[in-house]
Amino acid sequence: MGLHLLPLGPIFKGCVMKLRPILFWSHLTAGVLAGVFLFILSITGLLLTYEHAIIDVFAKSETISAPAGRAPQTADQIAGIARQRTPGAMVYMVNFENRAGAPVIVHPIGKGGLDELTLNPFTGENFAGASVGVKAFFEKVVGWHRWLGVPGIGRAITGAANLVFLFIVLSGIYLWLPKVWKWVLLRPKILFRRNAPAGKARDYNWHHVFSFWSLLPLVLIVGSAVIISYPWANAAFYRAFGAQAPKQG
Repeated sequence: MGLHLLPLGPIFKGCVMKLRPILFWSHLTAGVLAGVFLFILSITGLLLTYEHAIIDVFAKSETISAPAGRAPQTADQIAGIARQRTPGAMVYMVNFENRAGAPVIVHPIGKGGLDELTLNPFTGENFAGASVGVKAFFEKVVGWHRWLGVPGIGRAITGAANLVFLFIVLSGIYLWLPKVWKWVLLRPKILFRRNAPAGKARDYNWHHVFSFWSLLPLVLIVGSAVIISYPWANAAFYRAFGAQAPKQG
């Protein structure tokens, strides 16, 4: 009785042909469902990239004039004022900018997520300059970026959106690969077509080209977001480099 070997080549090719449409529709569906959340994360993330630069622009334009015959408060005096206003703090970091008349920033560290104080360097009173409003704005941006402005369920949604985005990137790599590696087929996936007609053909070309050139940054950004969102991903990342994830305090 002879042994008949199955032709693995056609079987493998058939599996690949079936896998491609499944991945395509999964890729498209994931992008549509998570698109709103990914758009919010992208816009807020872009704003947070320039957070410190924008705050510095407003902060450096603020100068408080010294009252007649009044010297600036010392670090001990500022710390004492901050202790009275935020008694729940365990440690205070006092930030003096090397600029005459600059507000003093105090960072109370303790339980409950205490807000920083912006004080008048001469009187110790709260200073409500433009930079304070800008900081409050970016605090809201951070809340939307991390948990869509709703702690708890929002954090779960953003974590899931990051995971879906990672699937979109990885499945997109497979869908981008040409069936035949020839320059005539590879060129429109890497370079913009000058003679591309408007509509779907142009959008198809743009989608592939932008995907190709943004692949590495997207993998790094989305991969790190998943590591931040999920403890199991964080632990797996450390195990991949032969290390143990540090315990969070």
